[in-house]
Amino acid sequence: MFRTFFTRLTALVVLSALSSTALFAAPSPSRSLLEINPACSHISYSEPGLMEERGELYGIEARYSWHSEHPGAVDLLRGEVSASLGSFDYTSTSAGSIKGVHDSMLEARVLAGSDLYRQGERLVTVLFGIGYRRLNDHSLGMVSTTGALGYDRQANYYYSPLGIEITTPLENGWSMGGLAEYDLFWRGRQVTGISPALLSGGSSSSNEFINEQKRGYGLKASVRFQKQLGASSSLGIEPFFRYWSIGRSATDSVVVTDAAGAGTTVTVVEPANSSSEYGIKVLFSF
Repeated sequence: MFRTFFTRLTALVVLSALSSTALFAAPSPSRSLLEINPACSHISYSEPGLMEERGELYGIEARYSWHSEHPGAVDLLRGEVSASLGSFDYTSTSAGSIKGVHDSMLEARVLAGSDLYRQGERLVTVLFGIGYRRLNDHSLGMVSTTGALGYDRQANYYYSPLGIEITTPLENGWSMGGLAEYDLFWRGRQVTGISPALLSGGSSSSNEFINEQKRGYGLKASVRFQKQLGASSSLGIEPFFRYWSIGRSATDSVVVTDAAGAGTTVTVVEPANSSSEYGIKVLFSF
């Protein structure tokens, strides 16, 4: 699995470099920057003692940044949207395993920044904003190695990024930078489809499971290496790491009614969990 992942990752970087005509440059004051960034990553998700999922995501990010010419309370405005698709392998201590679960992720962020230090293109900027992350897990219709039936699940996170970004020019048109970020978790919502196993024999359910999450945090870190090729074009790569730790959710219950009209209350909880993601972006800008 890891050999395949890194082979595809390397191919993505090489092909993007060969096919590019509009490439990324380090942001300088008083300019707007539009980036289109292909990315691939590996994610490990774990509910300790219960289950884990591992797999790869392949996607693209669009990012628009505006940096003020004159220092002020707000020197940077940025919007980011990313979408990705992939395949995960699921393993449970009680329900067996399922390979090739289809997953998708969508993330959107709006950020503002204030420069702590500015000298030409050498910048140290504090960032803050709001973010939304949604991960869909599609295993409905799949069967595990022990005969357990899969189901669909959607994880929604609402949070505020708080970070610091550094950019510094090097020699021969090169520059480098980095980001360190703490994500203040406001709340999460897990929406889980009712397992078909509960609806067999003419049964019906009152609704789906919705579990609210109130505790958690996220971390992000990345390093950028960029080469300027023209007045407004250059190429960059950005290795990155992302981490989420989410506490145990509140419980939720649904009423399952069988063919005879007898109702049974089923209660579920989303266990404490964590996820680690590492990958690379190929950075293009206009």
